[in-house]
Amino acid sequence: MSFETPLARKRVLREIVYGESKLEVMSDLFRSKIHSALEANRPQMKDFQGIYGTEIKKDEQKIREFKQSPEYKIDNDEIGQLGEDIMIYGCQTEKWLPTVDVLLPNKFDDYFRGTDLILKFNSQAGPLYLGMDVKTVKDNTHMLEKKRIIQNRLEQGKLTELKYFKDAAAGKLGALELPSVVIVIDPRFAVAMQNILVKAPEARNDSERQKTDLIKTLLQLETLSSLFAMDLYLDLEKFNQPLAKNMQKKYQQIISAIITQTDLKQLMEELEQLNETIASLREPLPAERKKYQEMKMYMEEYFERRDIKI
Repeated sequence: MSFETPLARKRVLREIVYGESKLEVMSDLFRSKIHSALEANRPQMKDFQGIYGTEIKKDEQKIREFKQSPEYKIDNDEIGQLGEDIMIYGCQTEKWLPTVDVLLPNKFDDYFRGTDLILKFNSQAGPLYLGMDVKTVKDNTHMLEKKRIIQNRLEQGKLTELKYFKDAAAGKLGALELPSVVIVIDPRFAVAMQNILVKAPEARNDSERQKTDLIKTLLQLETLSSLFAMDLYLDLEKFNQPLAKNMQKKYQQIISAIITQTDLKQLMEELEQLNETIASLREPLPAERKKYQEMKMYMEEYFERRDIKI
């Protein structure tokens, strides 16, 4: 991260956390330059006519009905959409994670399979895919509910199954089973980032570059810790071993694809520095302090149990 001193890191964190008196909706600039372009790449129902036929009309009706539900209003307000867009754009254009590509799900899989985006990685065996459910919230309660849905699927011997998956480059069209995680973005970070990302990297000032670096690090940590949690969850004795090992292998392939291209030592040092910075703020951030302290302990435990040297 491009911080010359701990004081610079503290200043940037303060600007993000305390700088916004209210959470603004998606800016017109972000909507026109990023949101609209992302939505244009979403797979359409007509792409799957040859596979599902008249079944598509039933699913379209389900989508219309869901849009009238309270759950839709909770998950799809403008701040929530902003967080999703920032994660998609950051991973695709800024390479916050070592992905080959970022794919969007059809709206059916977004609403009913808990998948806001799909990360694509390369491997010797072919492309690997990871589903992400992005929650833009300060309260972790809703996130824990979504995480429990994934765990319930694993207990039934199932990964997340997408119905309307499309990867034209790999020649894939139709259903896809893939590992998935829940990622949390603080609404304050989403607001701080939206008008930075519309600028080319070389046009950003030092403060904007530092904010981008900080949020990139936070999302890398969030993604890895979420993957580690699912991998370790599949260690539990209650799982049917052969089936669990097959699901676990898919999570471990994604973990390997990320950590082989990540400086884990530097990432953990940045996590330690982040904890020190949060602890030094005059205004207390008890939830954030607890979260990142626990994240550090959890990740260190994972490295030890999986014998990963950093």
